[in-house]
Amino acid sequence: MADSQSPNLAFEKESIIIVQHGIFALLLKTSNNYIQVKYQSVQASPWDTHNLIMFIFLLALFIYATALVVEVMLRASESIHHTHVGNIRLFAGGFAAILLLAILYPILGCIISLMWVCLFVKIAFESFQELYSILCQTVVGVLHMSSKLIGSVRCLEEEETNQPPAEEMADSNNPNLAFERVIIVQHGIFALLLKTLNDYIQVKYQSVQASPWDTHHLIMFIFLLALFIYATALVVEVMLRASESIYHTHVGNIRLFAGGFAAILLLAILYPILGCIISLMWVCLFVKIAFESFQELYSILCQTVVGVLHMLSRLIVSVRCLEEKEPHQPPA
Repeated sequence: MADSQSPNLAFEKESIIIVQHGIFALLLKTSNNYIQVKYQSVQASPWDTHNLIMFIFLLALFIYATALVVEVMLRASESIHHTHVGNIRLFAGGFAAILLLAILYPILGCIISLMWVCLFVKIAFESFQELYSILCQTVVGVLHMSSKLIGSVRCLEEEETNQPPAEEMADSNNPNLAFERVIIVQHGIFALLLKTLNDYIQVKYQSVQASPWDTHHLIMFIFLLALFIYATALVVEVMLRASESIYHTHVGNIRLFAGGFAAILLLAILYPILGCIISLMWVCLFVKIAFESFQELYSILCQTVVGVLHMLSRLIVSVRCLEEKEPHQPPA
């Protein structure tokens, strides 16, 4: 009986996040569909009737997405702070779902919010002190990382000669099941963000004689560019992980940057001010990604250029050898 009641470690670490995110995605998809049905018969949008609620909802949605991305990264690196980030994710996700319910039925939204109060109080009580400690450590870490980034740019050429061989780097970047789960969860939250934002852009513009290409042409152009960069990086990252390449981490960083940037651009169409606020939240993550990838990407670029030049030189030599052999061939 002890064996049958023992907790499943894989379920605790991975499946709980997937199940909770699936429930949240189901709530958002259902609420979004009924909001579209409610407003398709009137010449208005939720931004006309519930502007403040929509503003807070999108803010809570991006807090949820950011917390989920950070949580899976912390779990993959076995950090002790993933529980507190998960509490923030639960709070933001539940609050966002209740806000959408309040648009459909304000009274029902108040009733459900009372049911969630106990959970929210428990989350806040457990996480307040730890979050304060994490915030202080994050500020110190960002300052330290900035100073190291400045120093690494100055000493980049000297450090290249002392880099460890490829075998040692492969051991530290060996892909495993946890990192595969990270990709699945991160892509799931990105797909949910895009689906939700696209739905509300449609709802917003169905009551006006215009489209996002008329009012935000440049933003839509950059968004599509970032979206295809995200898709390309995701495909390449999966291929690199399957072949156990040491470069999959850096391609994954590009994927995170492009995906977050694309989502923020869509948010800027709905709320430009909120887009600026959320972009400030993602700056720390973007700086971390750039700091981790700068040296390796520079090294990869140099190796690629050297490889292309070497291949071209060999091609030129082979062409010259063929030209020299042709005059010495006997006639047909």
